[in-house]
Amino acid sequence: MPRFAHEPNVVTAEDGSVVMFYFAADCSAGQCGPQQNCTAKSMWPWNVRAKTNAHDRQGELRVVDRSAKSPSDDYTMPIENKKNYMMHAKGPTGPWSKPVLLSPGPSCSGGPTNAITADLNLNAAIAADGSLAGLWRCVEKLPTTQPGATVLHAVTATDWRNASSYQWSPRPAFAAQGFGSEDPFVYQSTDGAFHAILHDEQGLPGKYFPDISRSSAYGRHAWSRTGALSNWSISPWLGGSLAYNSTVR
Repeated sequence: MPRFAHEPNVVTAEDGSVVMFYFAADCSAGQCGPQQNCTAKSMWPWNVRAKTNAHDRQGELRVVDRSAKSPSDDYTMPIENKKNYMMHAKGPTGPWSKPVLLSPGPSCSGGPTNAITADLNLNAAIAADGSLAGLWRCVEKLPTTQPGATVLHAVTATDWRNASSYQWSPRPAFAAQGFGSEDPFVYQSTDGAFHAILHDEQGLPGKYFPDISRSSAYGRHAWSRTGALSNWSISPWLGGSLAYNSTVR
């Protein structure tokens, strides 16, 4: 894929195919031209103020550098219309299929939200019958979270090849606080249950948010007995039930 494309998650299908979920610019809209020069300042979406509708490709984003001494140090960048796709191949060397559009859109929690379009972080496990169950994220603001939290939602499909069979839950898969969690690694155990190890963002105090930080190096475990949209749970953050902590031996 030409620029811009990132966050590839690759899983194995029931027939041995490799399936890649990823986030990319919309090449059909002429956005896949030469690479452009960028400054060293932050472009993360939680540092962004929208000058116009955030989903208007002709608008601009005003990006705030938190280390800047004055607002004059801010700068602008054009908005690209990026989408979420799936590709598959019989093996890692290809040939790869044409991209299949999977974007569920920015309305994540049903009705009006403060969600923004972002890469899904989609990761899923494909069962022996070709069905799929997994988790994806939406960048949104819930009553229990900080602005720009990454909130995980569930996804299922009766056939991973068929985009029309994908069902995207409009509700969070489990309760979220702080900056939520993201980057799920999903797998299926031998008893048929689905599990995920997550990057937790609800932990250590940070520089800009003294009560909570999105920079915690903690892992949490989520699971579903069936993989159904409303069937996911997550381990408690307190009480020593983390999948891993920030101590490395």
